[in-house]
Amino acid sequence: MGAFGETLHAQTLGDGIAAFSLQDYEQAHAIFLPLAENGDAEAAFRLGRMLESGYGTAPDQEAAKGWYEKAANAGHELARQKLSDLEGLQGQEANLKILEMEAAKGSPRAMIALARLYAAGNAVPLDKKKAHELLVEMCSITTSKAMIDYGRESLTRMDYEGDACR
Repeated sequence: MGAFGETLHAQTLGDGIAAFSLQDYEQAHAIFLPLAENGDAEAAFRLGRMLESGYGTAPDQEAAKGWYEKAANAGHELARQKLSDLEGLQGQEANLKILEMEAAKGSPRAMIALARLYAAGNAVPLDKKKAHELLVEMCSITTSKAMIDYGRESLTRMDYEGDACR
């Protein structure tokens, strides 16, 4: 019994889920944290989600990844998937930066790869204008017939008027 006759009980995962559902993120975090620190995979996963999405705090991908790793190591399947997603996104971001640097240096292959990403909205916001600009630039600097043909065909599919790839 507590000081005023109330019954004290340990906070449960259900208590944390209820607090989260009521958007009491501070309380949810306070409940999930000791549970996760004591090996509760579901609590660790839920902490990871809160940190990844910024519920009650600024988003923190690295901290989220740490909690997802704890949950995954305890056998939590969704945590394994989240880890895979986060690692894939980080890899895509690194690859995107490399492609952008190479395209800026005049690499036709990097320009084509970036144009494909922008045209599909894959790993970058959909931007057909940017895709078009990259292909036109690629056509202006390459002497490879195969790349010029690819650029011409891609521009035609984008309804580009004219022949930027001569």
